[in-house]
Amino acid sequence: MKLKKLIGRPTAAMIGVIGVSSCAMADGTHTSKNAYSDPVKIAVCLYSESDNTAMQLLMGLDSVFESYDNVTYQVFASQGNADTQVAQLEDTVIQGFDAVLVQATDSQAIVSACQEVMDAGIPLLSLNLAPSVGHAVNVAPNGPLGGKLLAQEAIEATGKDSGKWLFIGPPESGMNLTSEPFYSFQQYMQSVSDQWEMLELQNGDYSTEMGQSIMADMLTKYDDVDFVFAACDEMAEGAAMAAQAAGRDEILIYGAGGCSEKMLEYIDEGLCDGSILMNFVDGGKLAAKFALYAINSNLDMNAQDEVRTVFYDAQIITKDETEEARDLLRSWGVME
Repeated sequence: MKLKKLIGRPTAAMIGVIGVSSCAMADGTHTSKNAYSDPVKIAVCLYSESDNTAMQLLMGLDSVFESYDNVTYQVFASQGNADTQVAQLEDTVIQGFDAVLVQATDSQAIVSACQEVMDAGIPLLSLNLAPSVGHAVNVAPNGPLGGKLLAQEAIEATGKDSGKWLFIGPPESGMNLTSEPFYSFQQYMQSVSDQWEMLELQNGDYSTEMGQSIMADMLTKYDDVDFVFAACDEMAEGAAMAAQAAGRDEILIYGAGGCSEKMLEYIDEGLCDGSILMNFVDGGKLAAKFALYAINSNLDMNAQDEVRTVFYDAQIITKDETEEARDLLRSWGVME
């Protein structure tokens, strides 16, 4: 297995969608090939290549693909730019990739490019963040359950029957990604909105810097806040920095993601109060196997009205579970 990493807008672009036939036909017909012996090249298009989620996904993908000498895959990162990801998706058709795996930068903006991939007979699979169009399969953590459980944990941790909270959300284009924990977190909080008031939602970009900036702005507006939920660990870490700088350590802060060592340290130190540990390594492994299956299959996996979602593990991590989380991350090969 050979790995090539490309950042930005490459000449042979790719969108992160998994499972495609190298023998794709121009009329949209998928023609199978032996994915385990014939030469196969797979495109993996990510939102970013450097965040904790991406690194774990790539570890999982690599652990499967490295077992096959016939498989080559290329990684492209849009760095959060939807236009870049659209161009990458369009290039995967031109370059004749056998499979495309995509982690959507913007679930709506890339729809036409995703359709172009599928019209070329290439099975399209999504990683974690899915485009808003029917495709072969979405491989995602059990965000619906994780988000609900974390919301319940946050309320219980306050020791109150009612209160106020702030939401540092994903990019606006991703607010309707129903498989993500931030979606079910918000849905649960809406179900108890008579007791728990969301003071404000500001959309971020999954970066620590944005989380810090949004939190600093919110703290100038609200004196009475019980907890903050950020759509990813990186933004939660930024929110914790802003709260610490403002002397607002009474506010509970929660995130969601792969639980990096930094996030676990923040939880241990009381700067953050919890997160959702999602096994992105297993997610990468599942996606890799589905991609090879889609290439090998005589079935047109893109031909469906609803996207099949395959969930993998997610669990709540608070201060009592940080060592357990470290043990899990070590067992996955993510942490030493």
